[in-house]
Amino acid sequence: MPLMIAPIIGLLGLCLGIISYKKFPDNLTKISLASNTILLVLPFLYWTLGTLFFGP
Repeated sequence: MPLMIAPIIGLLGLCLGIISYKKFPDNLTKISLASNTILLVLPFLYWTLGTLFFGP
């Protein structure tokens, strides 16, 4: 279940990070944008690579 909710939280955090970056462009918002992008992409990468290596 945590892998299913991570893209939702990552997308929400990414949207909030973009809004925050438009108001206050500092290093903390850049770090939050990068971490939320990783949180959004990582489960799909994990599912894809797991299927490729271990089969369906």
